[in-house]
Amino acid sequence: MKITAIILLLSLAVPQKIKFVKVNLNDEITVRLPKEFSPMTLEDQEQRVYSYRKALALYTSLDRSTEFGANISYSKFKSEDIQLMKEFYKSNIMNLYTDVEFLEEDVVNIDGRNYAVFEFTSLVMDIDSGGGGALTPISKYTYIAYTIANRNTYLFHLSAPIRQQQQWAPIAQQIVSSIRIKGK
Repeated sequence: MKITAIILLLSLAVPQKIKFVKVNLNDEITVRLPKEFSPMTLEDQEQRVYSYRKALALYTSLDRSTEFGANISYSKFKSEDIQLMKEFYKSNIMNLYTDVEFLEEDVVNIDGRNYAVFEFTSLVMDIDSGGGGALTPISKYTYIAYTIANRNTYLFHLSAPIRQQQQWAPIAQQIVSSIRIKGK
């Protein structure tokens, strides 16, 4: 009994090796995601994603606590505008949340393409619009990468509960470093 409990505790303390699989998000974008991730159902999308624009791709972890998404939108930015774009999106991020703590904000090169990368924790304090008072605050860990290609802005993000930040941070970095976009 004691040995079983010790083995169980050790297996929880030692990070499990994550297996990644190559996923084609569309004809021009591939990424490597954890094997356990699956496309988000329409029901999940309606409950969890608040956007007027349909995402290119949305995936969720097996326990549905963590999500990966990709979006594309037309852009007037050019690839040489990446620093300006970084400041623009940083401002947008700060306006989306009640509180934001940036852990990383940088421009990194991935497969010959520059990305504005933001790693942060956030807190949203919301008020129930139905008049019931304050809702439970939501704390998240998020890793976002933006780039410009083919006259579009590409956004890739991974979001997880803040209590899982240590688990997901290295995985988010691996996912983003695996992104491949065809074209200029």
